[in-house]
Amino acid sequence: MNSNKKIAAILWFLLPRSIQKTIEPLLSESEKDLLRNLYKEIQTLPYEEKKSLEYKLHFIFCYPYKNVFYLVFLVLLVLFVFGLFFYILRYPNASPFFIFSLFWPALMGIFSFVFLSSLTSFEIYRLFSFPKKITYFLFFLLNVYLQIFILILINQFEGIQPTFLSEFEKWILGIGVISAPITEEILFRHKIPEAFGSDFFRNIMGHMISNFIFSILHLPAQWEQGILYFFSGMFFSFLKLYTENLLLPILSHSLTNFVVFFFF
Repeated sequence: MNSNKKIAAILWFLLPRSIQKTIEPLLSESEKDLLRNLYKEIQTLPYEEKKSLEYKLHFIFCYPYKNVFYLVFLVLLVLFVFGLFFYILRYPNASPFFIFSLFWPALMGIFSFVFLSSLTSFEIYRLFSFPKKITYFLFFLLNVYLQIFILILINQFEGIQPTFLSEFEKWILGIGVISAPITEEILFRHKIPEAFGSDFFRNIMGHMISNFIFSILHLPAQWEQGILYFFSGMFFSFLKLYTENLLLPILSHSLTNFVVFFFF
């Protein structure tokens, strides 16, 4: 029996009777019989399989570790503040703009836990379930390749030379560019597009507007860079739309940043 059908049957019988009565007129007799038969079949399942279904439902209704996001956020924020003051004391002549550029990505990564806590339990279950289709991973690898190519082009326009950074500064910035994509993907590939509606064309428009904002916020010095950032964001959007998942876009974004920052 299909796992989703089992979950649908359990969900149906978990509904209060008053709500069931409201929905029942919308169901045919065959559909109601199907739900009853599925529920009876669930009672005969092995213990391990029933537990697996309960676990899935628990994640859909109440993500068990959601409060941990707040705790991790507070711990990382405290460590961030200590690290920032340590850096300022160690390098008193560093310019405020340089300090901001160095620490801002890491702060974005820390705030990703606030964004994660803002998602519903169902969103967490739907967006962060590990995908099982091999085509998703092939598309993921293609996306990583394209993103590395685009980011190298952007860096060539900017003339970035990270070699002037000390080892300590490289690690601060490196941690930031790897963790910041969690915030960026939740915001630009989920929250903003979803605000435009679930209709396909409205959702696509939402992604286009979101990625335009994404490109502007990366402060491109030239219009060519802005176009490249926009296409970079759209490739992440295509990955999210194709997989209906945020886990792969986040991994792709973080991996791309890691490869380009540490190896190019």
